[in-house]
Amino acid sequence: MGITTLILMTVSGMLSVMPLLRIDIWGRMKRYRRFSFASLLLVLWGYVIFMQLFGRPDDVLWLYQSNHLMLMMVVFFFFYALRFYRTEKSSPILLSVFFIFFLVDLSFLIIVPPKESFMRGSSVESLFILADSTHSYVRYFFMAEGVFVFFILSFVIVSLMVDLFYTFMVDNLLWPAMVRVLSYVTCLSIVLLSHDGLIFGVDIVYLSIVILIASLYGSFLLGDPSITLRLSHNKILLDKIGQMYIIADTKGNVIQISANLKNRFDIEHKTHQLSRLIQIIKEDNVLLEPGETIDFFDKRKTYYLLQRETISFPLSRNKGILLLIKDITRSRRMSYEMDYVMNHDLMTGLHNRNYFESIKPHIERHNETYALILMDLDGLKVYNDILGHKAGDRLIKRFASAMTNIAEKYR
Repeated sequence: MGITTLILMTVSGMLSVMPLLRIDIWGRMKRYRRFSFASLLLVLWGYVIFMQLFGRPDDVLWLYQSNHLMLMMVVFFFFYALRFYRTEKSSPILLSVFFIFFLVDLSFLIIVPPKESFMRGSSVESLFILADSTHSYVRYFFMAEGVFVFFILSFVIVSLMVDLFYTFMVDNLLWPAMVRVLSYVTCLSIVLLSHDGLIFGVDIVYLSIVILIASLYGSFLLGDPSITLRLSHNKILLDKIGQMYIIADTKGNVIQISANLKNRFDIEHKTHQLSRLIQIIKEDNVLLEPGETIDFFDKRKTYYLLQRETISFPLSRNKGILLLIKDITRSRRMSYEMDYVMNHDLMTGLHNRNYFESIKPHIERHNETYALILMDLDGLKVYNDILGHKAGDRLIKRFASAMTNIAEKYR
């Protein structure tokens, strides 16, 4: 085989292996986990094709005979990953059909000795060769397997086109859509340039699936903020700051929650909507925006400051929302106590002159009617001299309480 074939196989191998270098990320994300299985099988198929082209002659026949098995496994798991990516549902019936074909194919591979006829053509052509070179009852099985593979491939193509439409028209993600279109054009060019299902001796179905899966990973990387956040390690930096935070996209879908926020409010990441998450935090707590004040401090509640920032995610440059949540109960308590001292009489709890002077401009600006009543307690000095100042203070408090009760009736 020539240098062109070697370069083509090297590039294909690199494209199929690259997603597996960070399988720790893809494997943890339920929506993309099944693409990891497809990538693993694709790497195995690449090894089989490489050994067919550059391996020892004794092994080549057996490897060619396994070509159709690798085709069915990769195509099925690619289809299975795409279906789960779109619907997050699996199909037990399709899985059962696949395992039936897989077990029969594996048995055929072990029992039937390899033939030179299998060394012709691509993986798709090998299915027709099998159908022609076997007994009638086995022939129908391989014909059914060919129909199954054709059905799966058709569904993959339709799913990719539908996903491209949603990526560009609905989600308005230009760069992920461009990556997809470029991969489709490349695959079409490979098919047009191929001869007997091969291009430079390499199976075009294998090359096409490598390109499609690589482009899918690329579009996921550019279009899904949760992946770029995991790759950029922003979570580690934010956690080290120690401040509670929430990261969401512009549609209000929660992407990431800090560990200390989860622990404090006993939140699971199943709460995907930002509005629902805010409701959970507000339960038995007070959530304040910057500049917002309070008229009464409730000692039974915890006070939090909520700051919103618009952010751009790395690589994709998509917009998102960063919510920083800070416990300000202590500072709010101190601020409230200072404000209370400035505007209240500490013995009676009534508003003082300073409070009146602070609200006077507002009252006059809105032309509100008000009255100022000055009262005096007759005989307070004698009361203090005979019963003591503590008794006089109690009298003043009783008088203030009585006036407050009267005023409440007319509020």
